Amino acid sequence: EIEQTLALDTAPITWPIGRGKTFSGTYHLALNAVRKGDDEKERTPVNGPDSNRVAGLLPDLRFDLIDDHGRQVNERTFQGEAVAVYFGYAGCGDACPLTLARLVTAVRAMGPEAARVRLLFVTVQPRMDQPAVLASYLSAYDCRYLIGLTGTDSDLRALAHRLRAAWPVMSGNPPVHGTALYVFAPRGHAVSMVTNDGGVNDVAAALTIALDDAP
Repeated sequence: EIEQTLALDTAPITWPIGRGKTFSGTYHLALNAVRKGDDEKERTPVNGPDSNRVAGLLPDLRFDLIDDHGRQVNERTFQGEAVAVYFGYAGCGDACPLTLARLVTAVRAMGPEAARVRLLFVTVQPRMDQPAVLASYLSAYDCRYLIGLTGTDSDLRALAHRLRAAWPVMSGNPPVHGTALYVFAPRGHAVSMVTNDGGVNDVAAALTIALDDAP
């Protein structure tokens, strides 16, 4: 029998909510399941990565973009590392700060394995999110494994098309983007997609599974 309970673990965090503004608060780490009767109260994610596996459904990771230091990068740059791709933009005031805080918390919870993980924040607003803008925005999260990516409209759309992502843009309004996290194994194979209702434990579990697919 499984009883769903909110995890008591929390983390104070400050994140950007648009250009030049920040918000401080407490981030709740995860929604856990507790198996009744277990002596050690083993906790496992409720929305685990097995329910979001996309192996064989999405193509391998492939892109040619520019990182937040102005360097040309592609999927081979991150070969040998588990990669999580998230689409957003530096001026986003809601979904992006919450999602990035969740991703960074998940990676930090992985301990030494975090060194083999890269979180790629792919902008959907390249004209405004130049490399220096992305670097400044992401520095607020103080995570060396978090990397901003930008590029031409066509190169960004090419990656989005491969991953079946989209961001409608209406005149005078910011882009409307999804909140899915696409997780790839060190060899570039798609492993899972973590949706917005997945907690920190779900993200960490998905990345751990991706690392297990290493050659």
